[in-house]
Amino acid sequence: MKKTLLYLCILLTLALALTGCDSSDQTETAATPDPTPVSNGDYTYLVLSDGTAEITKYKGNADILEIPAELDGKKVTRIGDGAFSGCVSLTKVNIPDSVTIIGNSAFSRCLSLTSVTIPESVTNIESYAFCFCRNLTSVTIPESVTIIGSSAFSECEKLTSVTIPGSVTSIGEAAFSYCNNLTSVTISDGVNCIEEAAFAGSGLTSVTLPGSVSYIAGNPFRFCKSLTNITVSPENKYFEVADGVLFSKPNIRLVCCPVSKTGGYVIPQGTCIIGNDAFCNCRSLTSVTIPEGVTDIGEGAFYGCDGLTSMMIPKGVTGIGNGAFFACDGLTSVTIPESVTSIGNSAFTYCDRLTSVMIPNSVTSIGSTAFSFCTDLSSVTIGEGVTEIGAEMFANCESLTSVTIPKGVTSIGDGAFMHCYSLSSVTLPEGVMSIEDYAFYYCRSLDSVNIPDSVTYIGHKAFSACESLKSVSIPENVTLIGNYAFSDCESLTSVTIPLSVTTIGSNPFAGCTGITDITVSQENDHLEVIDGALVSKPDMRLVCFPAGRTGEFEIPHGIRIIGNGAFDGCEGLTAVTLPDSVTGIGVNAFYGCIGLTELTIPDSVAGFGKQAFYNCRGLRSVTLPNSVTYIGDMAFSGCENLTEMTIPDSVTDIGEEVFAYCSDELILTVGRDSYAAGYCEENELKYRYLEK
Repeated sequence: MKKTLLYLCILLTLALALTGCDSSDQTETAATPDPTPVSNGDYTYLVLSDGTAEITKYKGNADILEIPAELDGKKVTRIGDGAFSGCVSLTKVNIPDSVTIIGNSAFSRCLSLTSVTIPESVTNIESYAFCFCRNLTSVTIPESVTIIGSSAFSECEKLTSVTIPGSVTSIGEAAFSYCNNLTSVTISDGVNCIEEAAFAGSGLTSVTLPGSVSYIAGNPFRFCKSLTNITVSPENKYFEVADGVLFSKPNIRLVCCPVSKTGGYVIPQGTCIIGNDAFCNCRSLTSVTIPEGVTDIGEGAFYGCDGLTSMMIPKGVTGIGNGAFFACDGLTSVTIPESVTSIGNSAFTYCDRLTSVMIPNSVTSIGSTAFSFCTDLSSVTIGEGVTEIGAEMFANCESLTSVTIPKGVTSIGDGAFMHCYSLSSVTLPEGVMSIEDYAFYYCRSLDSVNIPDSVTYIGHKAFSACESLKSVSIPENVTLIGNYAFSDCESLTSVTIPLSVTTIGSNPFAGCTGITDITVSQENDHLEVIDGALVSKPDMRLVCFPAGRTGEFEIPHGIRIIGNGAFDGCEGLTAVTLPDSVTGIGVNAFYGCIGLTELTIPDSVAGFGKQAFYNCRGLRSVTLPNSVTYIGDMAFSGCENLTEMTIPDSVTDIGEEVFAYCSDELILTVGRDSYAAGYCEENELKYRYLEK
């Protein structure tokens, strides 16, 4: 499901006198084992410091198994981590009454297991112990057990009922999550703590909390589609139910609104916190009124409430948690008050119908992907308190047409506005120092951008595929331009690189078919233009040949490396001559040079990078010199008219799919008993032997 967000953070103990689950004093200290494993039939075990045994592996294939109480005269006290994990033959297991601990993932993924007998001696059922035992229909947890670990019985799909005895002090995170057919659970008096998502996604229809429960993390019943009734013992000092909704007393935290609740709901006065996942997946709710006095909206609080159409967040709320309104598809408007200081990661992601948002000046922190995939969002006002536009904050907001970045912002994060197809203008203030990777990637309507003088860094593909971008001025303080920073900006016609640029990545102007000339400051000690090509001086790397140039090109002598993507998208290039100073041809070096028909490779080139000549459809014949030792993956893939190539004996490494999608007439000329000959045999390529 595309709109799934996992919330794994546990809500900290709140102002209410709730006691957190600290099981450290309840878990037995592990006896230090002898590290030497011992074998006994189908079992492998370790000898613990107290002389007892821990089973670490079972290699048998029994369907009904009686685990021995002793191995080589040593009492079995532990089922070790993963000991029986993945034993798909097991249908029934009896655990001896000598065992005290069932370790992490001990029986996980025993897909045929239908029945297990846990003896009265067991105190700990550790994390994932029976996770993914999808045919387990029943389990009896004895009175001796004190700890049920996280995900201990998660995804036991056929488990229908369970009784948790009063000896258990803590029900772990996601312990019975996604037990789809678990319709009945009895939580006995004595249980203190119920951790995050303990029964998430289960089939529960009702649940009663005993008087002993003092701590509940988040919403343990999120995604319980059939849950209609929550009851709390009148003796419980910490929790209560009002109008069918579970609260901590006295209404300090709203813990759980059952998914079955419909229509409008008014949160009672006195509520301070809307807890993590409190209304998660309440799809039939059409409105929720939040009272004055609420200070925090927790993580995933309204996740998937797609019946909500508007949300008025009252003054006093300071934080909107991660994913708080994630996938509220019906939400068309939201009011964020001046009291809010932080908006979490993915807080409004996939609010498809949200058309506008005003972020007040009080907000100083907005998490990554906060408004991503809000496809109808056309207007956004960002308050003056924001200092960073986070990663993918507005990614895939397809209707957003313009945005003004406030003063004080110093960084435009990775992919912040990528795939904002309608974005035609953006105003960046002085003070912005970095435009990170993919920041404006594929903003295909963006026709102009003013990069302020404060910018020093332009990241990888920062403006790639901005096909309407006609001009760009790179300011004097930029020191680094990343890989393919302006690639496929087809409307760009010229570019000037200032004196300040010292580092430049793979062809930042690849596929810019409108560019015929590149200008570099004459005072730049790191870059220069030679015969129209951009060259990095320190390594004599040809960085970029203007994609708008046509005809033949003779690479200047002295060039040592044809850089990654150097000629990428030079569709009008017909012939290239490489000087004998060239030793390497980089990744994608001539990618998509569809007009290239002639290629002269000197006896100095050692090899070709991945996809070096990918889709060079005009190439018909290529001879590789004796200096070549390697040919990268897909180096000549898509050269559909290539009919002959000579590969010398010097080649000892040929990558995958080098000749994929080439002509059926392609014949490779290779040496007898050469690496290339073996490659042809292995890949069923046509070849003939080189005449000596």
